Amino acid sequence: MKTQKRLLSLMLVVALMTILFGAMTTTVTGSAQKPTYFRVDVGEFYYAVITDNNELKLSGFSFVFGLDRQYYGSFEDNTPFDQDVVSISNGRYLKTDGSLWELTDFATKYCIEKSGVVEVGPGYYIMDDGTIVGNYQLRPQIDPDVVPPAGKMVAFSKATEVNGYPFELHSGTATWAIAVCTDGSVWTQGSYEIEMHDQYDYDENGNWVVTWQDETINPIETDWYERTITVTPPVSTNKVVRDISTSIYTNPHTMSIVNNTLYGAGHGTDGQLGWGFFGSAYSPAMAETAPYGTIDNVQKVSAGNRFTLALKSDGTVWASGYNEEYGTLGNGNKENQKRFVQVQGLTNVIDIAAGKRHSLALKADGTVWAWGSSSNGQLGQGNRVPCMTPVQVKSPDGSGYLNNIRKISAGSDASYAITNDHKLYAWGNNYHGQLGDGTTIEQLRPELINIQNVKDIVAAQDFVIAVMNDSDGSLMSWGRDTYGCLGQYSVLDTTAVQPGYVMKGYNSKLTGIVSVSAGADHCAAIDKYGKLWVWGRNNAGQLGEGGTAPRNYAAHAKNINGNGDLCDVMKVSCGKWYTMAVLTDGTVLGFGSNERGQLGVGTMGGANRLLPVVTQF
Repeated sequence: MKTQKRLLSLMLVVALMTILFGAMTTTVTGSAQKPTYFRVDVGEFYYAVITDNNELKLSGFSFVFGLDRQYYGSFEDNTPFDQDVVSISNGRYLKTDGSLWELTDFATKYCIEKSGVVEVGPGYYIMDDGTIVGNYQLRPQIDPDVVPPAGKMVAFSKATEVNGYPFELHSGTATWAIAVCTDGSVWTQGSYEIEMHDQYDYDENGNWVVTWQDETINPIETDWYERTITVTPPVSTNKVVRDISTSIYTNPHTMSIVNNTLYGAGHGTDGQLGWGFFGSAYSPAMAETAPYGTIDNVQKVSAGNRFTLALKSDGTVWASGYNEEYGTLGNGNKENQKRFVQVQGLTNVIDIAAGKRHSLALKADGTVWAWGSSSNGQLGQGNRVPCMTPVQVKSPDGSGYLNNIRKISAGSDASYAITNDHKLYAWGNNYHGQLGDGTTIEQLRPELINIQNVKDIVAAQDFVIAVMNDSDGSLMSWGRDTYGCLGQYSVLDTTAVQPGYVMKGYNSKLTGIVSVSAGADHCAAIDKYGKLWVWGRNNAGQLGEGGTAPRNYAAHAKNINGNGDLCDVMKVSCGKWYTMAVLTDGTVLGFGSNERGQLGVGTMGGANRLLPVVTQF
């Protein structure tokens, strides 16, 4: 009888897989050249996907209370199982309103938490007040030295390739797995009828690992096999990425403006993503205004240290995130904000810059305004008094105000402004010579720096990169040269208090640059041909070269496949050990660390991306 029942189950499962992976297709929005990805959850005999419009769709089979029950979902069915879903793990899924739901008998759902959930994972979920429900430590940890046997794969395994394409998403159980590849195809692997015993154990550090001890009963084994469910990119796209900004500080986050709407991903426990929760997001979440509402018509965004600034088309400035110590958000109080609030008293603003603990705004009349911390004089007031609302930056002698400014930048407690005739002012922290005045003495008010003809400037933590307004498009850099971030072909970990040229080799300076970005200790620049040049620290693959060796001179980043230069780059932003690049077709790429989910690929942590991957921004 038992044998007959098992045979019946086996036949049902085989029938399921035949129906499940028949001629089914679905189309999701994305780039015209590179598709965006599903988010996938796999059970013992089912799987679920979240499409790009946040619809949850299911297909599969489950055993309920000892009875065999079948449920077949169709990906061609226009009626999803649920909507507004942002993530799913082990049968529990999180919605945009912060509610947490669980699949019960697979044809129904049950609400576990009505609101306040910011993350769901295997065996746990996290509330917006930081409470962890379940065991956060019981994430399966795959031993990187153990290669799974043929036909076996589980969730969270090390990076591998399927049919020559690297994984972007990878999920599964001990019996079978599903993967979505970078070309958009969907693959499965495993046994449809298999019992695994003692497959989990603990290593000497107490991590839950897979020991690959299996006992099978009538297994039907498969190698990686491509299914006919494909992610088909549209013929054309209306996706326009207007701006992208990354945080260069600890616990980074990424903000992007897509078709005038603001999205954020990465670390968000201080509210810096502005999506209504004090929690992180591993897929891009839409930002909101307080108390509730969409923040629209955003023209520029700047990600600071645990806070974000946004400039709207009407010239107003909005902010979200950390506000407790210095009033960095400029709204007159010291309360952290999980949605964007308006900065007080600012109109006709044309540029913004978020620093480590202070903020800058440039008005259309050429005046500069600042707020937040002034511990090193970065507000330009001649003192160290913090301001919770914007104040106008004073002139060098303190008798008037700085004017005739066309460009601003904010670094780690230092500020910079370029005049309409391409002169440079700097003030604030100068411990590593980052003001470029040849000293390490801080300045409490703006001083004119002896650097001529500056077109653009980007301030990092302790160093600066400037695009020169010359005929050959060269770059100059100064400050702390950690891991070669100045790109001057010099000895690593030195300090340059005087500007020097960024090089692309010995005695050959980098030229033809139209824009540049500086991260914590690495840089990226776009040349006039749309190619991306990178240099500096590379511990997490943030240079996109396929390795982790630092570089003290500029070289080309590689494309997704690693077999050529990265081309057609329109925008670039360097963060804390990662880089984001926007291509001319609207595709957004990320490479480097994803420790906080800042790449926006739908997951957190895992292996560093040593080559560019397509993100969900």
